[in-house]
Amino acid sequence: MSHSGKEPTSLRFLISFAWGERRRLVGAALCMGISALATAGYAYLVGPVLRSLFLGQNSPIFDDPALGTLARLAEQLGTLSPAVIGGAIVAAAAIKGGAYFGSTALAGLAGGRILHRLRIRLFHGLTQLNPFSATAGRRGELVARFTVDAEAVERSIGQGLVAFVRDGLQIAALA
Repeated sequence: MSHSGKEPTSLRFLISFAWGERRRLVGAALCMGISALATAGYAYLVGPVLRSLFLGQNSPIFDDPALGTLARLAEQLGTLSPAVIGGAIVAAAAIKGGAYFGSTALAGLAGGRILHRLRIRLFHGLTQLNPFSATAGRRGELVARFTVDAEAVERSIGQGLVAFVRDGLQIAALA
C-alpha cells in the first residue's frame, strides 16, 4: 500500500499535530538530558562509595586500569569529607528528580494539548457527516474508536516518547 505525496501518513499527521507543541517537547527533551546527566553523576558518585564500603578502600578493584574514570573518581572522593560526598549525592538526586518532573510535566501537557486539538478535529469531522447516511447508526462506534485512538496518541507522546528518549539519554550518559 503506497501513499501518494498528497496523502498524509500517520507519522506526518502526528508530527503536524505535535508541531504546535514543539517548545514544550523540546523543553521536555532538555529536562530528559539533564535527568540523564544527573543519573550518570549519581551513579558515578554512589558507585565508588558503595565499593569502598563493601570492599574497603584498598581493594584491588580500585587498582584495575580498566576502570579508568571510576578509579580516578574513587581517589578524588577519598579526599573529600563524607558530608561533601553526601551533599553531592543528594544534589544529584534532587536535580534528577526535578528534571524528571519537568520532562514528565511538559510532555504530559503537550500530549494533553495535542489530544485536545485532535478531539476538536474529530468532532468537526463527525458533525459534517450526514445524519441520514448509512454511517449514522455507527456514530457511537466511531466515537468510541476515536476516543481510544486519541488517548493512545496522548499516551504515546506523554509516556512512551518520554521514556524512550530519557532511557536512551541515560544509557548514553552512563556509557
